[in-house]
Amino acid sequence: PVFIDFTAKWCITCLANEKMALQSEEFLSLVRERKINIFKADWTNRDKDVTDALAYYGRNSVPLYVYYGGETANYVILPQLLTPGILKQYIK
Repeated sequence: PVFIDFTAKWCITCLANEKMALQSEEFLSLVRERKINIFKADWTNRDKDVTDALAYYGRNSVPLYVYYGGETANYVILPQLLTPGILKQYIK
């Protein structure tokens, strides 16, 4: 499983999600239990590779959270506002 966090240092929503949900013990426990690989795509300086990746998922800005949950190439895009409960709901 893979979780991709598209973020930027200037993104207030990203910072709030990180503090309230992505750094929560509930989410970190899920990551450990399910052996989820976490990747951070930093768009602080509008990196072209990150811009292209955002476009691939139909987005033009951050935050964007993408979860690939298993053996298939299927993914789910999570809501832009996160809570530990929302993360748990999507990461089954």
